[in-house]
Amino acid sequence: MENFNNNQTNQQIQNTSLAKNSSIYGGIAGGITTFVILISYISNFLVNHQIIVNIVTNIILIVCIIIGTMNYRNKILGGYISYGKALVNGTLIGFFNSIISIFVLFTLYKIDPNLIERLLDKSRELMESFNKLSDEEIDNIIDQSRDSMHSNLYYIKGLISSTIGAFIISLITSAFLKKRDKSYDSNFKDVM
Repeated sequence: MENFNNNQTNQQIQNTSLAKNSSIYGGIAGGITTFVILISYISNFLVNHQIIVNIVTNIILIVCIIIGTMNYRNKILGGYISYGKALVNGTLIGFFNSIISIFVLFTLYKIDPNLIERLLDKSRELMESFNKLSDEEIDNIIDQSRDSMHSNLYYIKGLISSTIGAFIISLITSAFLKKRDKSYDSNFKDVM
């Protein structure tokens, strides 16, 4: 019975540590992403080079997922982590990062209402440069985007899609970061 209580306590500690670890590394990713967004906004790089800013923020997220999962594996789980726990940890890191990033964008859009129009104008220029769509199709896409970006649903969709993106990234990183305990005693952890 005592071993059962110890296993239950260990599981509670691991679950608490998972939430703490993922919120810390999600916060770090969100903080760095906020810095990148603010610097790119101030320098007008955000409007002129949206794709580059997105790539940089995704690289930040990937690095934080990898470092955060390695920290959880090595410092909390004793050097071993299952694929599932690595996946959950990475997805939660992405979720916390998304909350911070979306709040920053929401704030920027409220502080600078013209930012949305400048982003849409740049998107229009990009679409026109491809010469694949008619002016009417581009107008429809821009109008739909404008309506969407002025809706609170835009931020909820952003949170969901960013978390799904983190889940997809974590599917890949977890495959490389998982590490199974192959010791003799590990075979009896659940039994004891």
